Amino acid sequence: MEKSSSKIVLIKNEDFLEIIIPPAGLRSYMSLTIFGVMFMISSIPLAFLVLGIYWVDLPNKIFLALFSIPWWGFSIAMLWVICGILFQNTRIKIDQQQISLTHEISGFIMTQATPSQKNNINKLERTKRHIKSSSPNDGGIIIEPEIIIWAGENKYSISSSPIVSEADLDWLADELSDWLKIPIDRD
Repeated sequence: MEKSSSKIVLIKNEDFLEIIIPPAGLRSYMSLTIFGVMFMISSIPLAFLVLGIYWVDLPNKIFLALFSIPWWGFSIAMLWVICGILFQNTRIKIDQQQISLTHEISGFIMTQATPSQKNNINKLERTKRHIKSSSPNDGGIIIEPEIIIWAGENKYSISSSPIVSEADLDWLADELSDWLKIPIDRD
């Protein structure tokens, strides 16, 4: 299968295979809207607390300052999530020794999954979008399409997103299968 017209970067040679998925950026408008609203909701009380600290006497300033700490934490967390949506790359690298998955912003690693040995990679799954239901009447939940690389008990996945289409997942699954020399288990 040929590479689709996407922004995903695949670097492959006999020593390593690396997949770099760029940030969703403004293409993920729904996530940005939700987290932006949550950031605004947390920032409004924080603004009133800061104004209150300015106008009250010293003992009340200390109380308001301590009371504002959770609001600061929540606001910073929401800002961190928004920055992740806008600027975070996902990188999967498989070399002759190990497989690793990292999320990074401007080269700084933000989160990193525990690396596994390459020889522990035992399964490559490619799932399609489907509805998983535990009973006939519950309506079920939608399972998004993804590629899952199993290395023992560790799971490394590439999911569908505004950047990663179904065609991209098919292309990447074929490339991974070819490089790892293991078949694709298609659900």
